[in-house]
Amino acid sequence: MKEDHLSDLLDARVVKEGMKEDINEIAFLARRCINLNGKKRPTMMEVAMELERIRKCQGDFRAQENSKEIEYNTTELIGP
Repeated sequence: MKEDHLSDLLDARVVKEGMKEDINEIAFLARRCINLNGKKRPTMMEVAMELERIRKCQGDFRAQENSKEIEYNTTELIGP
């Protein structure tokens, strides 16, 4: 899917706040879901598993970012 066209389809808030990699992965999954050949479409279980994987990766990233922010704030308060 061409990225320049994808941004035309998405809500501006998703484009602004979403992680580019996650958006692309979900768009790719959606594209697979609308395949004209039903045998090439993912099952609902596969869709659920893929969305859960993306959600967990996003959660891991946010936890890592929060950890860095807490570390930075602590260093700022008590010094190096």
